[in-house]
Amino acid sequence: TIVISLHLDIGRTNINVEGCTAIAHILRRCRSLQKFVMYMSDTKIGDLEISNIAAQLSVLPLETVSLYFGETQILDKGAISVITALTAIEDLSELILSFMNCPVTDQISDYFIEMLKSHKKLEKVTIWLENTKMTKEGVEKIRKLKSTQYSK
Repeated sequence: TIVISLHLDIGRTNINVEGCTAIAHILRRCRSLQKFVMYMSDTKIGDLEISNIAAQLSVLPLETVSLYFGETQILDKGAISVITALTAIEDLSELILSFMNCPVTDQISDYFIEMLKSHKKLEKVTIWLENTKMTKEGVEKIRKLKSTQYSK
């Protein structure tokens, strides 16, 4: 079976490390995946759980990625693993990334900038950083890139 698009909504669940590992295993089998959408809002997903999933995303031929981390336990380490994985996706043309209500800090700004600068095919980018622990300066560094829509 060839899977081209995958949408997962695990928001408001009690998903744990084993559940995220299972998602990573599913992604490993989706070698033709072009679009991936995952809602994780209001879960206990943290850095360890998301790093397994991020590692799988980095090797897929994705063109569109939408990740919603609202009200999760994702900290800078997990956010950086996701951003680093997204940087490795060569064909990425559309990205929606939401860290709303997550305790991420300015440490992720430089990783965002590097990712956005490295992608040649990236045409549409939406990044939400509302209610994070980032300063206005950290958000401003990201905002300066023309293709980025943001909210703070």
